[in-house]
Amino acid sequence: MLAVKFLHLLALMMGAAASIANLVLSVKSEKAGDAAATLLALRPVFSQIGLAAVLLIWITGVWLYAVRWDSAALGPVFILKLIAAGLLLVAILAINLAGARAKRTGTPMPMAIQRLGPATLVLTLIAVGTAVWVFD
Repeated sequence: MLAVKFLHLLALMMGAAASIANLVLSVKSEKAGDAAATLLALRPVFSQIGLAAVLLIWITGVWLYAVRWDSAALGPVFILKLIAAGLLLVAILAINLAGARAKRTGTPMPMAIQRLGPATLVLTLIAVGTAVWVFD
């Protein structure tokens, strides 16, 4: 069980780092001039890290919930955590799929998808905050 908790927290760190890295890339690329394309080329890498992290969080989270908490009803704050984590998974999947399609077709990512990036950070904070509350 300790190994599962370790993987869960490692995935949390990976996802948070990927989200913050993408945010920093966005800000820095606006001021980078000729280097902007090089910086923005890193975004898909961080998006893939974020996807791997959120998938690992879901796998280990369900495992921890089933084994450690015996699938107990943990209340409305836990439901809010699941909603935030579910929306986070959907947003990261959408970003990765749209990014792959944009690369394949040579077109820019839709603006609506680009706006999901900052939302992932907010969803991460909600999911982590509610998890701290529930599992305290």
